[in-house]
Amino acid sequence: MVYVSIAMATNMVLDGVFVAYMGWGIQGAAWATNTSMLVYVVLNAAYYLRGRQGYAIRRDQLGLHRDLLPEVLGVGVSASMMQFMFLVQNMVVFQSVTRYGGPEDTAFMAAAYRIIMLAAVPVFGFIQAFQPVVGMHYGAGRYRRLLQVSMVFLLGGTLFELALWTPMIVWPGRILNLLLPDLVISAEQMLLFRAIIASMPLLPLLFLSISFFQSMGMGRIAGMLIGGRQVFFFVPIVLGMAWWMGLPGVYWGHLVVDALAVGLSLAFVLPQWRKLQAMAKDQPAPRPVAEETGVAG
Repeated sequence: MVYVSIAMATNMVLDGVFVAYMGWGIQGAAWATNTSMLVYVVLNAAYYLRGRQGYAIRRDQLGLHRDLLPEVLGVGVSASMMQFMFLVQNMVVFQSVTRYGGPEDTAFMAAAYRIIMLAAVPVFGFIQAFQPVVGMHYGAGRYRRLLQVSMVFLLGGTLFELALWTPMIVWPGRILNLLLPDLVISAEQMLLFRAIIASMPLLPLLFLSISFFQSMGMGRIAGMLIGGRQVFFFVPIVLGMAWWMGLPGVYWGHLVVDALAVGLSLAFVLPQWRKLQAMAKDQPAPRPVAEETGVAG
């Protein structure tokens, strides 16, 4: 987190230098982002090269392990596919907005997407902690504990997202004016913004479902969940609703897509959940962490 904070601070400072002081415009913003990411990589590399991590890294252990390659590729491809599909989603959305609206509509959609991505950041944080917890318990055969921690992460992520979502749905004008201070937001625009963020409380379920299968080495199912939402649902539904309703269809299409994506996620997660419950029946109930580690309360 320290290194992330340093990289973010570097990005913000360089944005001011490159964009405002040097007048590089959008190009300056891009160079600021790239430079900050380079700083992040250098800091992480230095950390490991100095041997400050809690486990030893031996060069003779680094290499291509062919027996692990299928599982690594299965999980890695599904994870990288998520990033690629976000790119496809943005292309479809902003091409549709450009076609059925004007520059002001493009700026409004960009602001809405920025707010959604800001609200999604905590979910990505939950995912980073969720993956190793599920992976370690699944690998150790501790299925009862796996089910328990999965519910904790889902409940915690949903409550956190609800805390962010509530002021957005109640005061959409004030939230949007933080990014578009000079724009007079109409009642129709506030309705469309509420439509596009209506499914935000479902984000933890959608993303944790994908991570759930990735963490257990089931990259194919994770890839199906990603492809199902972005390719089979998002592209045809958003394009179709935009053709039918015009610009509002782009916003309402997000709500329809997320509703279908939740159904798809549950169709895969629930059978696996029941399977894990059956495997956990013969296991003893999880002991408190303090009891396991010997740490006194």
